[in-house]
Amino acid sequence: MINKNISEISNTELTERISILQSKERSIVLKFLTHLGEFDNRRLYLEQGYSSLFDYCVRKLKLS
Repeated sequence: MINKNISEISNTELTERISILQSKERSIVLKFLTHLGEFDNRRLYLEQGYSSLFDYCVRKLKLS
């Protein structure tokens, strides 16, 4: 993707970019969840002072 000011791109290009970004987001979320699952299996949140994976996700990662 060319780094143009987003307000300067065509409607078609904007629509295409949204589709590409959505695809990338899904891939990244899958990788994130896979890593988070392994983090949980190893109980690494305990080493960092969190009582649970939920506690780690809310307080450290700022997830809700």
